[in-house]
Amino acid sequence: EPIDVGIDPMERDIAECAALRPTVYKELVRGGATEMPFGDASFQTVISNSVLEHIPDVDATVREISRVLKPGGEFAMTTPSEYYPEFLLGASLPKKVRLENLGKAYGDLFNKISYHYHVDTPEVWTRRFERYGLEVVQHTYYFSAGAHRAFDMAHYIGIPNLANKRLRGEWVIHPLLTKPLEIWYRRYYNDPPPQKGAYQFFRVKKRGSVSDAAGA
Repeated sequence: EPIDVGIDPMERDIAECAALRPTVYKELVRGGATEMPFGDASFQTVISNSVLEHIPDVDATVREISRVLKPGGEFAMTTPSEYYPEFLLGASLPKKVRLENLGKAYGDLFNKISYHYHVDTPEVWTRRFERYGLEVVQHTYYFSAGAHRAFDMAHYIGIPNLANKRLRGEWVIHPLLTKPLEIWYRRYYNDPPPQKGAYQFFRVKKRGSVSDAAGA
């Protein structure tokens, strides 16, 4: 079913997503995550797909997520993990030749240009959630070190496509060129979840229940 409400602070992104109504979103609202234009206990579920790492005041965002969730409601989130910078190809290659500082500098630079303000451990996220009455019920790493190296390499492989976009207005130079990449990436797509991953998934539940709230 379509998502009830999509929220974004950028007018251009709201306009772009408008084409997805009503298949993906029933409604689109312009607003920020740190001060959501919704009443208390408005939603049973909140979803964030690789967004919270880009928000400087993430504590205010988690507080707002807890506020708009109904008691017993759930928050599902994906976000880069603490392994994100070190699993990058440009960080892991220097490490192999004992140039750890160079590898760390690459990872730090990539986080900076990606506007990653929070690349935290599960423990840090868990404490952050608990401060606002949210309990982690599931945590899973995904995106293995190998997959992340391929992801990093794709930035450089994609430079001709970027040039093609600038010159011809199209990302794909020729459809046949995408097939080898699809075969290469498929192996990572089919990988089971790793013990350590560049990304992580959380399923978080708001403490209490609907009956508790009614009783209060």
